[in-house]
Amino acid sequence: MRIFCLTSFLCLILMPSVAFSQGHGNYCDQADSTASTVKCLKDHLTDAQERLNLVYKNLEQDMNGEQRSELKELQNTWLVYRDSECMWEAQRSDVVTLKNINELSCMARVTDDRADLLSVTLTGVNNPSGQREFGSFPRWMNVVSKENKDVFWNYGDRQRLELNCDTQDEYVMWGIKTDSNVDKAHSIYKKTLIIAIADNPPIGRPEITKFSFLISDVKGPENICNDQISVATLEEAHPDVQNIKTCTKQLKVSAIGCADKTISWSGKEFTLDNTRVTDMKTAGKK
Repeated sequence: MRIFCLTSFLCLILMPSVAFSQGHGNYCDQADSTASTVKCLKDHLTDAQERLNLVYKNLEQDMNGEQRSELKELQNTWLVYRDSECMWEAQRSDVVTLKNINELSCMARVTDDRADLLSVTLTGVNNPSGQREFGSFPRWMNVVSKENKDVFWNYGDRQRLELNCDTQDEYVMWGIKTDSNVDKAHSIYKKTLIIAIADNPPIGRPEITKFSFLISDVKGPENICNDQISVATLEEAHPDVQNIKTCTKQLKVSAIGCADKTISWSGKEFTLDNTRVTDMKTAGKK
């Protein structure tokens, strides 16, 4: 058996029957060559695009003029994100064939995700009692998404962690912002990882703190080398915790191949630490 990685998240296991389905359902289960891989990805993209067009059309018909304008604006923003994200993923390889596979894989995956999101929104418009998306999101998620429409949030990997020692959990969510206005002629796009930390009090408006990390191979306190991250709570080990008056918990942001980033509670606000954390133990989910 030989493992052949196309991107950081997409690998082919090359054997008599190739298992290639990550992110593509059953489309590529039987792919056993480059040509069959390209074909199955094209099939997935075609179906995803047709589904997205149908859902978008139905959603548009159920909206008034102002809502349609907002939907169109958001969809145009998504198209910019899709194109720049998939161009960026394509550039992760110097091999032309793999560039094509990377881009097709991204286009199919992202288009499917968008169709899923709009399908849930359509369900909410047609049946408010069955709405499962924005209307039933916790208030902190509504605030994060509405105030940052240019960020494509990873709703599925959000975390609930206690970070400021007030015995109440905070909420952590992250997403990607893509600047498509950076050297288009050379297919260079700037991607930024956005991490949001939020409280969700019983009453009142949630407070949101955001941190931005440029996705770059260049090392720096506010740079991170890729967007495949995990988060965990770190808590400093002390022999007598009751005598510690300051909060010793931190949020650790980890990405494969990158130096960890840590965010601490200062007593008034969350701040990014520029120094490496030592003598810490993991207290949360990675």
